[in-house]
Amino acid sequence: NSTPDSDAIAELKKGFVALSDVTKATWPTDAPTGGKARTIDWIFVDRAHAAQFADAYAEVLPDAQASDHFPITVTFGRRPE
Repeated sequence: NSTPDSDAIAELKKGFVALSDVTKATWPTDAPTGGKARTIDWIFVDRAHAAQFADAYAEVLPDAQASDHFPITVTFGRRPE
């Protein structure tokens, strides 16, 4: 639950690589755009294994049924056009 510019994310990025798409809001599901929308959910991989994720991409799914956060998935391969 940290924004991209937070101290917590800066600290994590010292040892990890973010796979998350920070251009997509993950919270709240009742206002996915606009002033309240934020990217606060993350998927990280440690730097030692980051090369194994070179062809991976993350997506924020538009499913608002289970939580007030949108789920994030990581997929391997070419991103769909």
